[in-house]
Amino acid sequence: MNPFHTFLKDLVPILGGFKGKVILDVGCELKGDLVRCLTEDYQAQAAVGINPIAPPLTISDCCEVIPGDIRKTEFADATFDLIISSCAFEHIPNLDRALVEMNRILKPGGFIYSHHGPIWSTLYGHHIYLPGGNTYWKIILPPWCHLLMLEPELAEWLSKTYDPPSVKLILDWVYRDPGQNRLMYSDHVRIYHNSPLEVCFCYGYTHPELSDRYLSLMSYDLIEKLKSRFPNHEGFFYEGINLNPAIETSQKSRR
Repeated sequence: MNPFHTFLKDLVPILGGFKGKVILDVGCELKGDLVRCLTEDYQAQAAVGINPIAPPLTISDCCEVIPGDIRKTEFADATFDLIISSCAFEHIPNLDRALVEMNRILKPGGFIYSHHGPIWSTLYGHHIYLPGGNTYWKIILPPWCHLLMLEPELAEWLSKTYDPPSVKLILDWVYRDPGQNRLMYSDHVRIYHNSPLEVCFCYGYTHPELSDRYLSLMSYDLIEKLKSRFPNHEGFFYEGINLNPAIETSQKSRR
């Protein structure tokens, strides 16, 4: 079974189904499994995946993956009935520009659905993703280390467990990786509500099975440091964000 089948099945009642629709997948995975599933399993009229690092891939006459920057595309106005994105919005620089462009290429009455994370302000917002499957699911660093610790402090902490090459890899990712847009939860919410889209539903979500692994590392002092250093921000416990058109089936316009 296509790995995205269950994910898309859960969205059917929220988005009113996919049959006959022209759909864009923003930040698609390079094999195009999601857009393939939309056309083969859910009878979308056409589905396109866009990713800046994707090689062109024609899957069928109505399904393809293309390289491209969602902040400025070559699609005509009002091309898509629906835009879907999974784990991409936390990586897009100038996200406000991307939302303006998505609004332009979305048909009147169309929907955008996105869920994305880890976002920058969460416990593991560094989003570490090293070779060999060494990701934030396996490498548990001090909570909010990318926000609260100087590089020498984290280097000292890491040196108790990791060899020097691994320490360097982790530090380079945490402090210098260009792939994160470094938007806090409050930044995301502000950008969505200031966009030309009508935001029907937006909420932060957590991964309890991952957050629980951090419980023994958290403290009152850490929370106080966050509040002191970032007094204009909130939502530090939200791992990600769901940006939905509605909780249940609705034809309310997002534009």
